[in-house]
Amino acid sequence: MVNRAESPIGLRVTLSRRYVRSTDVARDLTDPRALDGYVVTASARSALERLVDGLDAGSTQRAFRITGPYGSGKSSFALLLCRLLTAVDERANEIAKASGLAKGTAFAPHAVIFMSGRRTSFSGDLLAAVREQARMLGMDDIAAGAAKAGTDEDPGLRARSAIDLLDRLSRDTISADGRRTLLLVDEMGRYVEHAAANPRSEDPSVFQQLAERAGGRGGAPLAVIGVLHHRLAEYVAAMGGVIEAEWTRSADRYEEIAFGDSLEQTLHLVAGALEADPSHTRPVRDAARRLFEEAFQHGTLGGDPADVAAIAADLYPLHPAALATLTVAARRLGQNERSIFGFLQTLEPSGFQRFVQKM
Repeated sequence: MVNRAESPIGLRVTLSRRYVRSTDVARDLTDPRALDGYVVTASARSALERLVDGLDAGSTQRAFRITGPYGSGKSSFALLLCRLLTAVDERANEIAKASGLAKGTAFAPHAVIFMSGRRTSFSGDLLAAVREQARMLGMDDIAAGAAKAGTDEDPGLRARSAIDLLDRLSRDTISADGRRTLLLVDEMGRYVEHAAANPRSEDPSVFQQLAERAGGRGGAPLAVIGVLHHRLAEYVAAMGGVIEAEWTRSADRYEEIAFGDSLEQTLHLVAGALEADPSHTRPVRDAARRLFEEAFQHGTLGGDPADVAAIAADLYPLHPAALATLTVAARRLGQNERSIFGFLQTLEPSGFQRFVQKM
C-alpha cells in the first residue's frame, strides 16, 4: 500500500500549462503552444458555428460582438478563431475536429488585423493597424494614406478615412491573394468608453460606420468582431438618454454572440485543465464516477448524466459538491473561468494546490 505522505496527490495531478497564465491574444498569436489544453465549451462551440455562417462569402451580416463577463474565456476563443481563420495552425483544426466541430474548419482563409482595446481614439489606433498591415503586404500607398490620415484633427474625417482605408485594404487583399479580411478588436469596450466620454476627439458613430461597411451586402471582403464585457449601451448608461440611444443604434448593427457559463461548462473546463498521471488505479476512477452519479441522483448536478460520467474520472480529486459551489462562487464574483482557475492555482490554506500537496 502506498503511504499518503510519500505520494501526495500533487505528484499525480497537475494543472495544464495553458491555465497557469491568462491569454493575451497579441502575445500568444505566435506561440505554437498557446492552445495546448484548450477546451471548447458550449459557448465556444455555439459561437464558432454561428461565425462559420456569418463569415461566409455570401453573408450580409459580417459584424459581430462577442459579449460575456470577465474571465469567461472570450480572449482564448478569439485566439482560437484567429488560428482557424489564418489557416496556418493545424493544432487549431485538431481542436475543432476533436470537439465535433466539422464546421469549425470550414472558414475561408482570412487576413486577420488584431487590435487590443485601450482608452484612446479607436479611429487613430485603427489607422495605425491598417498602416502596419498594408506595410506588411507591400501596399505602400495605403500605408502612406493611413499615416497622413492619422494627423487629421477632425475626428469625423479621421474616422471616415480609417474605415475607407480599411475597406480598400480588404479589397486589395482579396484581389492579391484571395483572402478576406477580419478586424478583431479585443477589449473593444475600452474604445467605446473613450469615445463616449470624449465626443470632441472621437466620432461616436465610427463603430456604426464600421459595422455598416462590413455588412449589408453579400460578397463584402471585410468582417469585424468586437470582444466586450458588457453590451455597448451599458458602457454609456450613465450619460443620458440621447447618448445612450445613439449607442444603442450602433449596437444594433452588430449581431451579438453571448458567452455564458454553466455548471456543465465548468466541469468540462476543469476536466480539461487537470492532467492526471495515467497510473491512477481503476478503483480511484470508478469511485469518481460513482460520486458524480450520486450527485445527479441527489440533484447536486444538472445537465447530461452520461456526458459528465464520461469525464468524471478526469475531475479527480474534486468532489461534485465542491465543483457546484465553485461555479456559484465564480458567477457571483463575475469572473467565471478566471476565478475557477485562480482557485486551482492558489497555495492559500483552502486552495486546491495546498490540498493536493498535503494529501
